[in-house]
Amino acid sequence: MKDGSCSKFFPKSFNSETTVDQFGYPVYQRRDTDITTTKGKTTLDNRFVVPHNRNLCVLFQAHINVEVCHHGKLIKYLFKKRQRVDNILARTTVESTTLTQWFKLNQRDPTARTLLYVETPNKFTWIAKEEDWSPRKQGFSLGRMPYIQPGSGDTFYLQHLLTKIRGAQSFMDLRTVNGVVCKNFQTACQKMGLLANDDEWLLVLTEFGQWGMSSLFRYLFISMIMFCQLSDPHTLFGKTWQLLAEDITYKCQKNARFSGELIPTELPQDILLHELQRMFDAYSSSLQHFGLPLPTTEVHNFHTYCSPQLGTQEASSSTNSKQAPVYRDLNPQQAAAFDKIIASVSGGKDTFFFLYAHGGTGKTFLYKALAAAMDELIRKVLIFASSGIAATLLPNAVTAHSRFKIPLEVDQNSTCSVHKVAEADLIIWDEAPMIHRLAFEAVDRTLCDIMNVPFTGKGYKPFGGKTVLLGGDFRQTLHVVPNAGREESVDSSLTRSYLWKYCAVLHLSRNMRITSSPINQQPTFACMTFADWTLSVGNGQIPATSFSVNQPADWISIPSCFLLDPSSQPTATICDEIYSDFSANYHHAAYLIDKAIVTPTNKNVTKINKHMMNRVRGRVHSYFSAEKIHSDSKDSARLEVEYPTEFLNTLAFSGFPDHEIELKVFSPVMLLRNLNPEIGLGNGTRIMVTYLITYVIKGLIMGGAYAGKVVAIPRIVVNIDNQKWPFMLKRRQFPVRLCYAMTINKSQGQTLTRVGVFLPKPVFSHGQLYVAISRVRSAEGLKFLIQNEDHIPLGYTRNIVYSETFDSLGGASLCIPPTAIRFASGNDLSTFSV
Repeated sequence: MKDGSCSKFFPKSFNSETTVDQFGYPVYQRRDTDITTTKGKTTLDNRFVVPHNRNLCVLFQAHINVEVCHHGKLIKYLFKKRQRVDNILARTTVESTTLTQWFKLNQRDPTARTLLYVETPNKFTWIAKEEDWSPRKQGFSLGRMPYIQPGSGDTFYLQHLLTKIRGAQSFMDLRTVNGVVCKNFQTACQKMGLLANDDEWLLVLTEFGQWGMSSLFRYLFISMIMFCQLSDPHTLFGKTWQLLAEDITYKCQKNARFSGELIPTELPQDILLHELQRMFDAYSSSLQHFGLPLPTTEVHNFHTYCSPQLGTQEASSSTNSKQAPVYRDLNPQQAAAFDKIIASVSGGKDTFFFLYAHGGTGKTFLYKALAAAMDELIRKVLIFASSGIAATLLPNAVTAHSRFKIPLEVDQNSTCSVHKVAEADLIIWDEAPMIHRLAFEAVDRTLCDIMNVPFTGKGYKPFGGKTVLLGGDFRQTLHVVPNAGREESVDSSLTRSYLWKYCAVLHLSRNMRITSSPINQQPTFACMTFADWTLSVGNGQIPATSFSVNQPADWISIPSCFLLDPSSQPTATICDEIYSDFSANYHHAAYLIDKAIVTPTNKNVTKINKHMMNRVRGRVHSYFSAEKIHSDSKDSARLEVEYPTEFLNTLAFSGFPDHEIELKVFSPVMLLRNLNPEIGLGNGTRIMVTYLITYVIKGLIMGGAYAGKVVAIPRIVVNIDNQKWPFMLKRRQFPVRLCYAMTINKSQGQTLTRVGVFLPKPVFSHGQLYVAISRVRSAEGLKFLIQNEDHIPLGYTRNIVYSETFDSLGGASLCIPPTAIRFASGNDLSTFSV
């Protein structure tokens, strides 16, 4: 109060709306609500209320006056009132800060240029009096930057860049991407892939259209539609359809010149739409599902207007040149299984089979023979596999999850989407042990519903009465159940399902890789011994011991001929052994495709891959993901504050792409998603990088029926729902990982000439050691590098086998061969010459 009046001019007047007065101050809306209260002798109403923020009042438990600072008056709030405004505005420089001095540090110190801004306190100390960084003499410190909200404008993007760019010497350096100076920090983040918006998809197709063929362009477009969560596919199609149909338009014009007829202007687009629908069929999807236009006319033989993708003709001719297996080509075990399955299709009693076969016994050969026979009988067969790499080895196969739309999280009540499967007479499902039993039960319930077969009771038939052939090897790794022990892992197996009692088990045990030698070249004792020893490892029948009290006896001795010396540089030792002559051959796909180092954990995979890529000549291309907490997460707004972007960037998940991927041209990468098995792009496909641009990776498939095929991989959106965190993470990144080395689990399905098994620590789950050993074609290509604790003898490692999974498979599969006993007990290969 001053002279009986309020110095802040209360009470204010009632106002119907908020305005700004001539001095730039806000005049807030104050409604006449007729609500009053009395304090002392004064009656108070809305004219006496101080502008405030309820959240701040609750947070600080105090009355806080909150008003907008407007126009030139704002400068007084930014600086001390005793400072003269004209002096402040006259300054030509700003005070030194830890950031500006970091720029100067990078200009003079090579060590500093290797560090991120937040890593600088590890090696340097900030001297406040000198306002400069000084080399750290002892100890260490963790750098930390304050949380900045995404709505803070360029400050937020500046902080984002500081977590990615090393050795910047100015703000301009932070805004420079691939030699181009961006107009602001936000644009720099966008060009580095750190931000996610729909403009990226148009940039992808525009960028790729400069050097990509139309056929490859169409596969890229389909991949983006299926995996990138586009908000407006219709608009994107409208802007790019002419690029997608470039080859089609050319053929239409060429045909018109020969025939002398005018072609309808809509014909190229209609042909394109028919072709896109054909491609969508592989995903059991449609143009209409994504809001794309439909063809206005029917075009017969539309595929003749579409140029095949580079490599397609070679792959198809290679496949077709090998005549489909016929009955006379089958060995007795294969023929017996063939007869039972065909009899079932023709109305036999048993309809559910499991083909128990290890690698080399002709399982894939039998599948192809069955497919050929069904084609001759004019019956429909559907073939799919649990893994993408297995699907690429089978005719017209897709993955089980894509065919059945199996939920990622299954339970006792899950069902699937399998309406097209109702037409099938035979269903073949390879690598079945990799899938949780609940997935098979979900498919069973759905097929029973579609086929009008009761799910329980007297009339029940497994899978609705369809003839179903599952195949695989229970010696290999089972379905991965997070944080599960032995009992939970075994319980997830197919053999623990209610379906198993209806299953007829068929066996293939004759190793065709050995017995298919030329007549004058008999299988060697060495080959048979190694094959038998491998099976005995898988069966858990190699003599084992324990080196700790109350621990299971599961340590076995690896023959000395396989062992490498665990030297002071184990990573370099095993890399040099497996990738000999690397510097002369690193750019040849044929050299890379039949070699790999396998190890149990992703940590060691990353270490080996980084070591190998450093030996490749050329520039490193760094690709960063754009990520955020998914809006479907409970209380996502609060979680976005608690888990800022820079923390989300640090999270790594098995089976998902990392936040930062470093690649060079000629690097081999493994695909982590089933983008398009129709052209060989399955989960596990290995690709050699041939060209790297901002939003697309171009490469060649290195092996299999699709070897040499040119492919293009875009960034896709993956949703990561990990129980460790209270949110679902939405990450946009290339679905690839370097694959000089890979985890043992990820190697399942690969067949290689040289395999290095790197065991800094032993395997930790069922079947891992067996999978590692059985990746190699022969004993001469296998090497182990084992690092054990001091009390464990050299050459011993764990072999974890859950024998319960074999209970219902018959005793024949567990018979240990005598040659394997001699091999295992001798611990050397004096008679094992290869």
